Amino acid sequence: MWALNAHQMAIPDAVAVIGFDDTPMAAFAHPPLTTVRQPVAAMGMAAAELLIAPATAGNAGQRLFPPELIERQTT
Repeated sequence: MWALNAHQMAIPDAVAVIGFDDTPMAAFAHPPLTTVRQPVAAMGMAAAELLIAPATAGNAGQRLFPPELIERQTT
């Protein structure tokens, strides 16, 4: 975003910007950054459960975690 601003490219008018992981600073960027948020706590808990629980047949080791789009002012 800094480089776009340095080249006088307006966000989001000329270029839309989307980040990933929704770090705490994303909301404080100028303009606030649209990001994709992952359910990190749920992912960590699932990983721990997979390590602790005995492996079973099938897709027991697979989990899906839907991301969430956090729309702010860069799109």
